[in-house]
Amino acid sequence: MTTTFTHTIGSSGNTGDGVNGDYSTVLSWEQAAPASLTTADEDWQGKLQQQVLSVAGTVGTFAGSTVDATRYKELTPVTGASWGEAGVHGAVDATGAAALLKGTAATNIVVVSEDYVRCNRFQIQGTSGGGAAAITASGNAHADLDRLLCETFGTNTTNMCARVTGSNRLRNSLVIQRSSGASGIIAHSDWASEGGLFNNTFVCPSDLTKATI
Repeated sequence: MTTTFTHTIGSSGNTGDGVNGDYSTVLSWEQAAPASLTTADEDWQGKLQQQVLSVAGTVGTFAGSTVDATRYKELTPVTGASWGEAGVHGAVDATGAAALLKGTAATNIVVVSEDYVRCNRFQIQGTSGGGAAAITASGNAHADLDRLLCETFGTNTTNMCARVTGSNRLRNSLVIQRSSGASGIIAHSDWASEGGLFNNTFVCPSDLTKATI
């Protein structure tokens, strides 16, 4: 029977609750996963604490483990820290009851290149332009990106704010393009099987030159 291993991610210095997470960063949590979740018969679940997790570059990468449809990695907030709770519904809000990933360099913030990854109910914000995307899921299969808030200044014609291709899907999410006159908001192509965009909202503020989807 598959065992779910749940670990918290964060530090007491940011949460103010005096409790350190099991891992201080998303990268360290992901890298601690077994090389083969199928052999170990495990699910690997990371729960973000209510805080800003900020690094100069990629905040989280999913890669390297052998997985299948029932044994995979999932990144989600702890109870009470989900995007959409406590009035956090619009632009990224680091003070509300929502977990936030914040990149500070022109690199993709969350990179999914492993099958069956699940990311849901947290915020992602990029503060730089260039090639920065909030999240990219390409070259793999069946990633489920659900109820995310993605806000960036990315202008790269390949990545933009988010990149979702193949059998990967982005659903029930809000994607905000903060770069004036950007060439687009979302990058997508070559969808297969259940891949695609479902029930999302794409936004460019009215005081900026609008981007095209």
